[in-house]
Amino acid sequence: IGALVVTGQLLPSDNALWSTYTSLKMCEFLAGLLVARYALHVSRGWGIGLLLAGTILLMSSDMVDAPSVVKWGLPSAMMVIGAISIEWDNGVRESKFALMLGNASYSIYLFQIIGLVAGSRLSHSLQLGGLAGFLVHILGTMTIAIIAGLVAHHFLELPMTRFLRRHFFARGQETGQVLVAS
Repeated sequence: IGALVVTGQLLPSDNALWSTYTSLKMCEFLAGLLVARYALHVSRGWGIGLLLAGTILLMSSDMVDAPSVVKWGLPSAMMVIGAISIEWDNGVRESKFALMLGNASYSIYLFQIIGLVAGSRLSHSLQLGGLAGFLVHILGTMTIAIIAGLVAHHFLELPMTRFLRRHFFARGQETGQVLVAS
């Protein structure tokens, strides 16, 4: 992945396939692989530091002129590693709300555009500037994206998943075939 990104930076092209697989965005997939591999090897103390540093970096990302992988990807990876290491070390009590968000994370991801658009319109309509405008934009965006994702999870994702499992997965088990991976 790293070699693809470096090659893409050295040999840019208008070809859509080339641009996709050599994009700096691929670094975020690489970060995900590294998080999966090393997050459980980070001590709780380092985890707390990474979580705090990542949060501060992410909150100040609008003040930095850098590629999105640096502005948002790196701080996000730091926050995930920190949160995993703290949780792994039994530093976090089980939370029904966090479990609900985790279960709905794919729907939240898919429907975040609703929050992005609504949060932008909200902050624009309030005509707030500076830190207040930034906070309203971020908190509004996050809140609306989470609500939209939870609604989509409950009314779309779960019913579709139940339907697919009932009509395809169970039938595949009877015949020894796996038609839909879970």
